[in-house]
Amino acid sequence: MVTIPEWNTVKPLKELLASKYAYVLDVGDELFVWNGKNATSQQKNLAMLIAYHLQQAKPIWTGITKVIEEGEHVLWKEKFIGYLGMLPIQTSAAPVTVKTSAPIQVEINLQDMLDGKYKIPKRVEKFDQVREHRMQIWRASETEKIPVQDPGHFYADEAYILQHTYKLKSENDLNAIMFWQGRDASKKIKGASALLSVGIDENGEAEQMRVEQNKEREWFLWSLKEVKLRAIVHLSRSINNHSRLYEIKGKDDIDTRAIELSNNVSFLYV
Repeated sequence: MVTIPEWNTVKPLKELLASKYAYVLDVGDELFVWNGKNATSQQKNLAMLIAYHLQQAKPIWTGITKVIEEGEHVLWKEKFIGYLGMLPIQTSAAPVTVKTSAPIQVEINLQDMLDGKYKIPKRVEKFDQVREHRMQIWRASETEKIPVQDPGHFYADEAYILQHTYKLKSENDLNAIMFWQGRDASKKIKGASALLSVGIDENGEAEQMRVEQNKEREWFLWSLKEVKLRAIVHLSRSINNHSRLYEIKGKDDIDTRAIELSNNVSFLYV
């Protein structure tokens, strides 16, 4: 996604809202959940979960207002351009900081990783074979991997490394190493995420998977769900907007995730 400077001074466009999705609008001291008339129950549920999550970091009086398509009230309409009789207002929000750790190295087929060769680990035939899930997540810098403080939250200009540890039947722990690359991340950060993922599994038996933003593989989304996380993709830590709009999309309980939108319709369905 692309950051649009006007977002900080002008309301988002009503045209950003699609009937087949749900949305969460965070405007600082107010939270709204808008359900499109064709949104799935999974999308609606995740939208409420995200709103509850955002509410935890806000003043105790901050409420969540539920809005239904074609039943919008004035409090919702005044936050957008495009509803009849409504005028623009100004908006602004906050970044996060995290700390560090270092990688080890073993031999691995880096080309297979970059090609995104493995959709699910080769040992796994069905998801219901897998049990006892654990997950570690790091953010990739150019030189090291940094433990995240907000697991499940991803930024479009960053890259992340995820270690999914699981068991199959009576086997010992197995690992799948995924590196998620945001669409606005630099080439250096994307390259570093691949290299830093090498050596996390000291036995060299873990399978590596490249995961691109908006092309997330089912194993990636499913493994997050199994450790009680959902993928929430923000634009950037560096954006200081008071107003943020999240689109909740996906076709089923595994696929459903949230993506922060830029104030530009042309980037919506890329």
